[in-house]
Amino acid sequence: MNKINKDETIALQWLKEQGLGKVERFCPDPPDFVIGEDEIAVEVTRLSDKSEGKSISLLGTIEETLKEFSRDPSEPRYFLNFEYPCEEKGIPKGRVVQKELRELLQYLSDSDSSEGELSPPTMSSTLPQEGLGPRWALDCGITLDILGAGESKGPFKFLLGECTLTEKGVIEGVDYLKHIPRCIEEKIDKYNDRGGDLWQRWGDWWLLLVDHVWCVPSMMSRATVAEVWGKVKESMGPFSKVIVISCYEGQAGGLGCITFEKESYHIESTR
Repeated sequence: MNKINKDETIALQWLKEQGLGKVERFCPDPPDFVIGEDEIAVEVTRLSDKSEGKSISLLGTIEETLKEFSRDPSEPRYFLNFEYPCEEKGIPKGRVVQKELRELLQYLSDSDSSEGELSPPTMSSTLPQEGLGPRWALDCGITLDILGAGESKGPFKFLLGECTLTEKGVIEGVDYLKHIPRCIEEKIDKYNDRGGDLWQRWGDWWLLLVDHVWCVPSMMSRATVAEVWGKVKESMGPFSKVIVISCYEGQAGGLGCITFEKESYHIESTR
């Protein structure tokens, strides 16, 4: 049996939380998991746009820094939306990003538990935003919006929301989701090459895509999802469902998902 990877671990946790019955690792794969008595076969892969470049290391630095801040169940949670024009400014040094972001998050965390006024960190400043919460600007050039995460449950105080950190500086939701058909086709081609009755062995096949770029797929608008649904359903082949979940699923208490089927699509939000 192949060693379970990070995306499969996230997917397994998510599947177990759906109340689908027994979920088991399959050996030899494919599929990655089987639900019930060989009723549903589940394949797992990462959803990415293949143009993330050096911004992946920057995103990883941000993710790891956010995970440093745990919370008590009674404390609020926050989504952080990040923006940084990588193509224009180049990738900032990871240790600089970590230091500045850590100090800001510590300030925000302390503010939640303090009755007094705290001075903001010297390297950060608030910028006015009409109709929105505060926007913070770090000296390294990253700006971030802070939004309440409502009643969502989970161990971490800060969650990664929308990120505009690609080489072009922007991730458009509809452009990003257009990579779903490519992921489907690559998976189908891979297993068709194996021959045999692989697709016929199970009554149902799902493809679970773990999102590491948008990170909160349920924040996509219905218009965005609807725009790509036609292409997705044309590419589904033997898969009855293609589900996009966040890389934060399970460990962050659930952030919703997008489910594509051949006759419909569904956006589930836990916000």
